[in-house]
Amino acid sequence: MYRPKMHFTPETGWMNDPNGLIYENGRYHLFYQYYPHDVVWGPMHWGHAVSEDLTHWEHLPIALYPDHNGLAFSGSAVLHEGKIALVYTSHGKTEQQSVAFSEDNIHFTPYEGNPVIPNTTLPDFRDPKAFADPSGGYSLILAAGDRAMFYHSADLIHWDKTGEFGPFALFDDCVWECPCLQPIGDKWVLITSIGKVEDKPLHDMYYWIGRWENGTFTAETEPEIVDFARDDYAGVTFANAPQPTFLAWASQWSYANQVPTAQEGFRSQMTFARELSLVHTPAGLKLAARPLGDLDPVAQVCQEGPFTLTFTNGEETFQVGVDEDNQVFMDRTGLKKAAWSERYDLPQYALCRAPRFQNGPCSLSVYMDRSVVEVYADEGTRVGTMLVYAENEMKLKH
Repeated sequence: MYRPKMHFTPETGWMNDPNGLIYENGRYHLFYQYYPHDVVWGPMHWGHAVSEDLTHWEHLPIALYPDHNGLAFSGSAVLHEGKIALVYTSHGKTEQQSVAFSEDNIHFTPYEGNPVIPNTTLPDFRDPKAFADPSGGYSLILAAGDRAMFYHSADLIHWDKTGEFGPFALFDDCVWECPCLQPIGDKWVLITSIGKVEDKPLHDMYYWIGRWENGTFTAETEPEIVDFARDDYAGVTFANAPQPTFLAWASQWSYANQVPTAQEGFRSQMTFARELSLVHTPAGLKLAARPLGDLDPVAQVCQEGPFTLTFTNGEETFQVGVDEDNQVFMDRTGLKKAAWSERYDLPQYALCRAPRFQNGPCSLSVYMDRSVVEVYADEGTRVGTMLVYAENEMKLKH
């Protein structure tokens, strides 16, 4: 009933962050945080799937299991001596970084000398995103509490710290997660997920545009939101891809363990894969995205605001458009109240808005895939992802 057709989902069990995204020999590898034994979060494994078109996926065996160093938390993948190597967080008494190697890009063996980046003091020290450094060897960015840290290695085993980025007053009382560095043209984009503390249960992704040199990142812009709705988190890019390609977890920690898909044997889905670019706007240089794969929007418009597109099944409504204040919005407050979660109905999750970066008519494309709606506005400079659990199929009201 709610399982998306075009968004990736696990066959069974629980899924959250995408991990180890990499393009290799014509195939996109998607690894992901996975608990195969229940439909709620549990001891983390790495699931694995591959696709040639980012739409149709083949499920492969579990790639990483919990071991004596801890649970297999988030991380990344790189090509090392022609094979895929995984760089990930071992979550035990502390969080430390480990590596695993493969001979066939399907089965992975953790390195006997793990952890390769030890840690005995920091409570949050995770989610390494490794990449081939233009100056040689490998660099990685990881989340360390209220900031990012950078490391460099020639062999994925011996690492030296090269810099830090943050903290920022805007993100006080927050924990950084799943950072990512991606070159786009002659710029570098740093993307990170920001987890709020319990009294502010929101999770968002932000990006900075800047430069990467001498083992560290320098921002040239202020932080900007990646996705203005609340059901998009932990996004990272594919290593070695032919274009900058981004994928995120399409859910929200405030109710992810309660969404009404348990009867279908799974919980959670990924966003569409998105090609990233940089676009000059009246508000400055901005990150833009467009969906990749064999996809068709359910609605496309290009017109002056304000305007509203209404989707309905006769009893429930969902709306997107541009409001009187020239903000793009998504609104699921017209759905029936969710018996499974009070938070799902709260305004900060159910009605999301963001000011446009462009002037004039707004181009807007809406993709609806059963329980997931994605909106791309103004050349993709504003993107929104929202979970919409309607009791029956919704269609555009004309």
